[in-house]
Amino acid sequence: MTIITLEGPSSVGKTTAMAICEGSSAVRVPEVNELFDATQNDSTKWYHERQCDRWNRAVELEKEYDTVILDGDVFQPLWYSWSIHENAFWELQTCIGLRDGMAVGEGARSFLADSTREKTPLGHTQRHFLGQLPISDTRTMYRQAIGRIIDEAQRRAELTRPVTVAIDTTEDRPFTGDRTGHEDEIIGTKQPGEDYAYQWATIQVADSEVPLILDALPIVRGNSRAEIVADLLDSAREFVSVELVLMDREFDGSEVKAVCEEREVHYLTPKRKYRTERETIEQMKRDGETVRIVPESTQAGSNRLKLFLPSSAESKVADDIDVEKPAHPNHRQEMANELGIDTADLDGKASPLGQFLSEIRDEEEIDSKDEIGDGAGFTVFQTNHPDLADLTTDDDPTREIERIHMITRFVRWYRRRQEIEVGYKKVKQFMAKTTSKQFGLRFFYFAFACLLYSIWRLVDLLVRISLFDDGSSFPRVTTNDVLTIAKKTGIG
Repeated sequence: MTIITLEGPSSVGKTTAMAICEGSSAVRVPEVNELFDATQNDSTKWYHERQCDRWNRAVELEKEYDTVILDGDVFQPLWYSWSIHENAFWELQTCIGLRDGMAVGEGARSFLADSTREKTPLGHTQRHFLGQLPISDTRTMYRQAIGRIIDEAQRRAELTRPVTVAIDTTEDRPFTGDRTGHEDEIIGTKQPGEDYAYQWATIQVADSEVPLILDALPIVRGNSRAEIVADLLDSAREFVSVELVLMDREFDGSEVKAVCEEREVHYLTPKRKYRTERETIEQMKRDGETVRIVPESTQAGSNRLKLFLPSSAESKVADDIDVEKPAHPNHRQEMANELGIDTADLDGKASPLGQFLSEIRDEEEIDSKDEIGDGAGFTVFQTNHPDLADLTTDDDPTREIERIHMITRFVRWYRRRQEIEVGYKKVKQFMAKTTSKQFGLRFFYFAFACLLYSIWRLVDLLVRISLFDDGSSFPRVTTNDVLTIAKKTGIG
């Protein structure tokens, strides 16, 4: 009794040779794709399991026939990849991404029905090849693609001036399985009840018109915030001129600010309140100050400024502090006019900046209290922007009005960070659903989703420029519209 296997890539004559050998004493076991319906499967081990099934069938047939011939192609997932156009892989991923919550196996079956291509990737083939991509290659391809998007935006007179960008981190879906062997990739989160997740960082244009995600990178245990900021800034500056970078309190560190200063980039970030900041705040309460700008020198000679401003209603000065309040000019009406706030809407103790800061808190929790209770009622930002450099605190009432107005306008820029939070919500809708622990594959899904988001926002911008003239930045193009266009034109 003999089992023979004939191997080789497609179309080299294996099946023809089998037909010559077949006879009353020989029988052929067909290849996997002839025996089984691959489109109904979603297991990464499916092809291996079907090869085992073929061998078991050969063993059983060997009991009846002198010779069993396996029409083999054990590397079929690899051989067949060359016969599938590269764009089919990208089109399949696009089809999956633009349909919320779709997994690759399901997406491959849907794409097979929708596509006009003769050959499209199977789900396990798609995962196999994407999982083989090094993270460095994924990032290189992302930058190439976003470069083309930015070229188009600049050709339409967008992104031609220095831009404000936002750097932030986000978490993948919570991870609940065994982390063994993946401890450096699946790291702790800040969300209650969600202990571990893959984490990513991005840099995005902080503009509601063209909020393109310029780059993304995976976060692993040991990555410092300074390293993340340096990497993302260097990448973004290849495409656009960065004037200001917005970061949340997570990036409040001297090393992060030094990274920005070395690259001559301005930054604005909330600052944690330590003893020095708390003492300044308490002094401001005693003096009745509304805002204060305090310069902070560094060993490198950088010009950093700390901005102190009310976070909500002004805190009542403690009764036991026997400090005579100096005559303090009334700037509330001027501030209200500057901010467009109706003073009738403010109670007797509320700061005109309070409404503005409460808006920020609606989007991101601003630390207005510390653990021991002092320093309450004020928040602190830090920046190196030169527009505030000559407005440091003095006793000139006119200068105080100028400081109030300038700080108010300046810190309003920070609200542009809301665009990155909105973007993350949409990006996660564009991510293919998976339970894979392959770090490279998970990052590819996130990066590709970021690219789909940027393509969608660019398409929407071009449509609004061409067809609408109402000044609105509200998206007019749906993701389903983008999918329809992709089906017709492809994603080359």
